[in-house]
Amino acid sequence: MRNRFRVLAFDLLAPIGTVAALVYVGVALAWPVGWVAVCSVLCVLVVEGVIVDFALARRDAVTVGTDDDGPGLRLA
Repeated sequence: MRNRFRVLAFDLLAPIGTVAALVYVGVALAWPVGWVAVCSVLCVLVVEGVIVDFALARRDAVTVGTDDDGPGLRLA
């Protein structure tokens, strides 16, 4: 149960919150052209990170949220 909560919190909700915050800033700024470009690139990077995290989870049976030995090492 602990690992399911950690996967939900770190591997799903954190990226969703990041994308929502980027979109919220864009709405607050009335979507200037520069922000549209920045927001789209950052959203693609977040989605790519989630895909890589779950691909590594299938291979290693551990995700960033459930790695007790050193989550920072998985990001390096």
